[in-house]
Amino acid sequence: MNVDVTEDGFLGGRLRLRQPRKGHRAGHDAMLLAAASDARAGDGVVELGAGVGAAGLALAHRVPDVAVTLVEVDHSLVALARENARLNAIACRVIALDVGATAAAFTAAGLAPDSTDRV
Repeated sequence: MNVDVTEDGFLGGRLRLRQPRKGHRAGHDAMLLAAASDARAGDGVVELGAGVGAAGLALAHRVPDVAVTLVEVDHSLVALARENARLNAIACRVIALDVGATAAAFTAAGLAPDSTDRV
């Protein structure tokens, strides 16, 4: 990966995220989004435009046994989201897909209509 990254602590340092040093960076907004979700154990959750996976991973950290899928179009951010999931020992799927893709593309990626509980 040729992107200059930092490793930052969230949730009082309990969640570590590697993210690009320049450009959009995860912050309080992602943590607030994760905190505001009413997802429960067993729910399937999809984060569209996931970037490095901040909101989805924070939610997975907070809610045990939630099934998180991170969807991102930028391949360098997809790689960082996968790395962040491993870094935090959080099981999730990371999919490289444009959110403007066809329904057939989403279905082929395992995200058929009505296949998730929260977006």
